[in-house]
Amino acid sequence: MFSCKAQQTYPLNSDYEEIPNNSYIKDLNNELAPYIGTYKANDQGNEITLFITKEDNKPTKETINNFTGMRWS
Repeated sequence: MFSCKAQQTYPLNSDYEEIPNNSYIKDLNNELAPYIGTYKANDQGNEITLFITKEDNKPTKETINNFTGMRWS
């Protein structure tokens, strides 16, 4: 017999201590949208430009939080 349980998805603002192990954390409520854009700063004559974008479902190397076992992608 073979059984499979689907991975559960939770919003970013979830209480991380209450989320089951191996859950998927996702920006379900569009909380990251205000940070998308181009930011410029000048520090002692050096200009720094930061481009922030949002990519959904981009494959990345998984990291595991050692304290809760949650997976981030």
